[in-house]
Amino acid sequence: MGSKSVAFCRSTIAVVIMSNSSQFTLSGWGYILNALANGDIGLELDTQSLSFGFVLRASWVPLVMLVASLIIAFVTMVRLLCCSPKLQNKRGKSVAPSLVWALLSFGVVIVGLIIFMATAQRGFAQTNDVLNDLSADVGNASSVASSLNMSLVHLQTNIHKLQETCPDLPASARQSLNSEVQSVLAELEAAAGGLSTYTNQLEAIEGEMDDLTSGRAQEIQSLSSGILSLPLIFVTLTCAFMTTILLGTSCLGHGSNCAKCQDIFFFKIGSIGLSLTILVVAVISTGQLASGIAISSFCGDIDGNMMIVLNTSIGEGSDFYAQHGSHVYNATTYYITGKGQNPFEDELKNASTTLAEANDTLSQLKDLLNTEAVHQSCGDAFSDPVNAINSDIANAFDQTQVSVILLSRNETIYPLYQEAMHKAVCGEVINGLGWLSLFQFVVGVLCLPCLSCTVASFVHRRAYERTPPVLEGVQVNLV
Repeated sequence: MGSKSVAFCRSTIAVVIMSNSSQFTLSGWGYILNALANGDIGLELDTQSLSFGFVLRASWVPLVMLVASLIIAFVTMVRLLCCSPKLQNKRGKSVAPSLVWALLSFGVVIVGLIIFMATAQRGFAQTNDVLNDLSADVGNASSVASSLNMSLVHLQTNIHKLQETCPDLPASARQSLNSEVQSVLAELEAAAGGLSTYTNQLEAIEGEMDDLTSGRAQEIQSLSSGILSLPLIFVTLTCAFMTTILLGTSCLGHGSNCAKCQDIFFFKIGSIGLSLTILVVAVISTGQLASGIAISSFCGDIDGNMMIVLNTSIGEGSDFYAQHGSHVYNATTYYITGKGQNPFEDELKNASTTLAEANDTLSQLKDLLNTEAVHQSCGDAFSDPVNAINSDIANAFDQTQVSVILLSRNETIYPLYQEAMHKAVCGEVINGLGWLSLFQFVVGVLCLPCLSCTVASFVHRRAYERTPPVLEGVQVNLV
């Protein structure tokens, strides 16, 4: 995704934030992870930030997890290489311990995936739905803005027609008519200029939103879900492989050459790969935990941090600001802090005021056109233009009111913000990352080593222990 698209995604999320929102309080994993965060680590989070240094700066907890995983991986490798069970003890005689660890591993995986689907995945889906709703609102606002501009153009055209109507109009009435018409046209021209800028801004945002919701957001959601759940699925396949070896070896006879090959290749040589698997899962889990800590830190002061992001991504000096001007930045700043002015609402208020003033002026003009002298000279020649003007003004008023609703904080923007930021990003997504990193750590760094060691003990014993024959009621182990 390009830098402009990233900047626009940030500004799109930011545009739905309100200054008069209720105080947002983190809960669940968000509260826990925010307590573990080091300073303002959330401001460092972006697509290029997931480095080892970022993990270390996020919190001490990921570092502890990483060190513990390194120790467990090393101990597991040494255990598989050097600590095969003695034939005199009972270790590895039964498949029961291995089956218990296998069932525990699969149970943790199933619970982890269910919780992930019910939290982070649902959060991604909610965010995608909000983007679709926001795209629809922006599209509607853009369409209404275009219709409003057309209504103003049509209104100006019909007002011009008043000057061309009835050549027999008395000179004094003609002079008054032309004076009033020029005054109204000047007011409408000023309003049309402001609305033209407003319309262009909305059309630019609509184009970006269409591009985002036409597949990019769904692609990002699917890619994120796949990347997040991939380590857990990989560990599950590894556990399934170990379980398959266990069940297959249990069907072999004592001293089987096949069991000896499995012992050498899968557990002696394979111990290195298994240790690397544990480390990879641990690194990914700590990265996910660090990301969750960073997001929770960002959500701890969502409004203030979003302002910092906005100043960088769409504020003065940014490419977005140079390309689209100050309207979007000023509007989003207004929604977040409540300070300054919303240029979109200002243009609509100006248009409404201008229409009201034009309507008052046209009312005086209608009184002039309804005089007996005008009727004697022109009859009903002005009826059609006047009716068309009344219709245009009514339509323009309705369109400004619809636009105001579409840009309303309480009715449109704030509910979308709550759904996307409070419930999805700062709620479900953080909870999903927290649970996912925990379950991946448990199954990949705890359950998988235990399962591997118990299966290795069973396979080694089955490979090198011969079936004890019975001689005169006494069993003798043949080694």
